[in-house]
Amino acid sequence: MSLRRSAVLARWLGPWAKPTAVPSGVTRRTVVIPAETATDRAIDGLFYLPANGRPSGAYLVAPGLHYLGPADPRLDRLCRVFAASGLAVFCPFLPDHRVLRVTPRSPGDLERAFDTLLRQPEVPTGTRPAVFSISFGSLPSLRLAAGERCRDRVRELVLFGGYADFIETIRYSLTGAIDGTVRGKPDPLNKPVVFINTVQAMPGAPADPAPLLDAWLRFCTDTWGRPEMKTGGWKYVAERLCAELPPEMRPLFRIGTGLDDGAQAVGEAALASIDTTFCDPSRGGLDGIRCPVHIVHGADDDVIPPNQLVKLAAALPRHAPVSTYLTGLYGHADNAGLPGPLALARELRTMVRMVRMLASAPG
Repeated sequence: MSLRRSAVLARWLGPWAKPTAVPSGVTRRTVVIPAETATDRAIDGLFYLPANGRPSGAYLVAPGLHYLGPADPRLDRLCRVFAASGLAVFCPFLPDHRVLRVTPRSPGDLERAFDTLLRQPEVPTGTRPAVFSISFGSLPSLRLAAGERCRDRVRELVLFGGYADFIETIRYSLTGAIDGTVRGKPDPLNKPVVFINTVQAMPGAPADPAPLLDAWLRFCTDTWGRPEMKTGGWKYVAERLCAELPPEMRPLFRIGTGLDDGAQAVGEAALASIDTTFCDPSRGGLDGIRCPVHIVHGADDDVIPPNQLVKLAAALPRHAPVSTYLTGLYGHADNAGLPGPLALARELRTMVRMVRMLASAPG
């Protein structure tokens, strides 16, 4: 079965595949993840099945910070590809991730999604799903794999574009600095995410930051996924949204979008004054992880620095088998294009390893 899975995954995830093409025959339905306590939120998730409706394994997919969640066409495509290879796939709409927030609530939401996946009638009894996370989805995924509720039922953990050091990751998104040296050009559209998560500690922040938070979120919804925005188009969106805010909120909004300088100073000062312990995977206790962990990172990732691959591997307990894959074929969320012939040969060898791993992780 893993050979068939490998063939399907290689066909659809290789650099030769058209990024917008999707396999046919996959079914998808919305499934409700019920609340378990008075403080829980009932949330939805998208459940995918292969054409014959008889999965031979399962993936729980943890989305990163994105307003569309699993409705993002790129993530929907990935889930369909996994399902076409013969797997049941479940991807929840994590509420805090959809408003670009890193919070302590998301791990619990993901744990409930894990149990909801196993309750689906098409999933065979005794299935131990693999967990596949994207970007900031690595935090709740690591918590799930380490926690008492799910750790003995997770077969393997795959972290794509994850992180180990929250402050260092935020600094990279603001400056492009890795280990104190500027080594990359960060995505210009991500500054608002930093401000959304730290505005409460920023000097001059309004008592009710809701209009600011809404404007920064709208900036992201209006610019993400549009290549022309990264080359300057974002400025027109930012100016339009800024004009709609009360005058006293505009200075902070301008800094938080990059219209005015100062994002690094304001962002780092805010981070220094709030407790971000829960945001760092290694500070939450990873010793509970028992399953194999596979860490994949794009060499040119402009959101989370590539050095997080090594740091994340070092943070994992020694008793958990760890494998790493640094690839130039994929960016943070997209196919990154083809390198030269020699580099392509090396990348294809890495891709073969990745495909075999993705095919075997769910059992």
